[in-house]
Amino acid sequence: MKAVDSLKLGSSGGTDFLAIGYSSVDIVGHAFGPRSREIQDVLVRLDKDLGNLFAHLDAKVGRGNYVVALSADHGVVPIPEDMQTTGANAGLLRLPELRERIEKALAGFKYPKPAVASVSGSDIYFVPGVYEKLQHDPAAMQAALNAALEQPGVAAVYRAEELRDRPAAESPAVRAFANSYFPGRSGDLFILPKPYWLLDSTAVGKPRSYGTGHGVPYNYDQHVPVLLMGFGIQPGQYLQPITPADIAPTFAALCGITLASRDGHILSEALKKPAEPRPPTPSGATSAPH
Repeated sequence: MKAVDSLKLGSSGGTDFLAIGYSSVDIVGHAFGPRSREIQDVLVRLDKDLGNLFAHLDAKVGRGNYVVALSADHGVVPIPEDMQTTGANAGLLRLPELRERIEKALAGFKYPKPAVASVSGSDIYFVPGVYEKLQHDPAAMQAALNAALEQPGVAAVYRAEELRDRPAAESPAVRAFANSYFPGRSGDLFILPKPYWLLDSTAVGKPRSYGTGHGVPYNYDQHVPVLLMGFGIQPGQYLQPITPADIAPTFAALCGITLASRDGHILSEALKKPAEPRPPTPSGATSAPH
């Protein structure tokens, strides 16, 4: 609210943009999980904070003179121990153990030790030169893949070359991994955990210092709200699949801004339609009000 006042947002002839990250939701969600009383509490507080902000904007800028989008960058897997109480197949996919399995599998193939440089989330990075060698060594490559698949909680393993060219695939998981793949930055192998299995990087023998995480292509990680309110927005509920990337082109359309390139599309169904001009009244006739 101080930013709105001190920067005089909404009082010039141009378009002002204010972005706010309510990061407390992320911190509480990681610590206590999405089914906790703590996340319920912080969402009630967020609702109050948003109400205060909108009331301030109504007073300073005027209701109907601004547009709001509210979304999130990710969902989260429920805490595995919590899911186990419901009878679900859930657990911890222990990444240090996975790394050790791959090292042991490659030990008999005369690869450097260590062969794995790091495991970050679902990405496995080999020491420079190792993966290129594996690509021409089918037996060793298969040994590494088999070792990963033997780790409890692993559903599938994908190779970088399977994702690099954004293949047309029916599998939502493959499409999601391919959309996230960035040459030179992404890993060499990609681990898909089983549903409700948490990727856990905690060192062997150490207690886990957090509740849960995210980063896999399941609905609980991908499903986020996209709420629009204010100028130019048609009230309603729209059930077709969209992404937060659609917010920028929608805002651009409302503001008369042309984007050079974009990943999303304009959410035209959520925008108010221009009023249609009324047909001319014939001479001598009267028109009843609608």
